[in-house]
Order: sequence, then structure tokens, then C-alpha cells
Amino acid sequence: MNIVQFLEARLAEDERAAITELNGGSQSARALREVSFKRGLVDRVYRESNWDLRPGADEENHGGKPLLVQLAATYADHPDFDPRWAD
Repeated sequence: MNIVQFLEARLAEDERAAITELNGGSQSARALREVSFKRGLVDRVYRESNWDLRPGADEENHGGKPLLVQLAATYADHPDFDPRWAD
């Protein structure tokens, strides 16, 4: 799993939680907007960096990586988080 796939999976979980647990209240709406915003950031960084995310491809030296690392760090307690992303 690469950092983009990791973030996409966590954002999908956040979206499901916002819909399921908060039953559409104002907090749910805010959480859904936040997920949408973060998805847009991930997508933009990925598209603009032209990363090759195939297994074994180099994803190390790209200008957008610090932003993705910061986003991923909010999920550092998740078992799929790879601490090497922060290096």
C-alpha cells in the first residue's frame, strides 16, 4: 500500500463514519466537507506530481510528499500506517 492508497482508504472510512455515526447532523456535514477537501488535496498532489504508484516504483522524491505525509500523520495510529513515509 502506498501513501495515496492509504489516504484514500482512511478518507473512505471517515466518510462512512460521518454518514453512519452522526446521522446527517451539522457535525456530519462538516466532516463530509472535510473529507471532500482532503480528497481534493490528495488528488491534486497525485495528478500534479505524476507519481508512478505501481508496486516497487519510486515514490520518494516528489514535491507533494510533505503534504501527504502531514495528512497521513493524522492516522499514525492506524495499523496500515507506514512510519517510513515520515522519513
